Formats: sequence, structure tokens, C-alpha cells
Amino acid sequence: MPFVEDLDVFINDDTPGYAHAIIGVNTVTGLFDNGYTGIDLVGSSDPTFLCKSSDIPLIADGSSITLNGTVYKVAGAPQPDGTGLVLLQLRKSS
Repeated sequence: MPFVEDLDVFINDDTPGYAHAIIGVNTVTGLFDNGYTGIDLVGSSDPTFLCKSSDIPLIADGSSITLNGTVYKVAGAPQPDGTGLVLLQLRKSS
């Protein structure tokens, strides 16, 4: 039996990190995280965007996504979690 759940319960404006992303001509809601990652003396941010798989059926490595006025590129293949959500690893576009 497939997983059936109202994912809007988990992704809504009361959820920390809630954001609107622009992907192509579509606005997609999800959870944006730009946490700090540090290894030894080198540190950087690790931006990710978690959203419903159904909202981004054609997203791929290298696709552009705009969050909070910053343009990012999808870095690597989308990572579906098997529940209807997908995690996008991002890198700042230059």
C-alpha cells in the first residue's frame, strides 16, 4: 500500500525554514536550510531545500532555484525519501 499523507501538515508557514522557491516559472513551497558545516579549520554553508516530489517532477542536477533572492543550482540528483518528499542539495550560482 502506498504512503498516503497530507504533506502540507509538515510543510507550512508554521514550520521553521518554510520558504517559497522559484523554479522555472513555478513557485514551490518547502523547507530551506542553510546550515553551517565545518571540517577542521574550513567551514561553509550547506544549503538544502526539502519539498514535495509532486511539485518538482522535472528537476535535475544543474537546475536553477531562487530562494530569498539568491540563485542556487541543484547540486547532484534529487534525493527522494520514499514518502513523497525530495531533498535538493544546492550550491550558490556564480
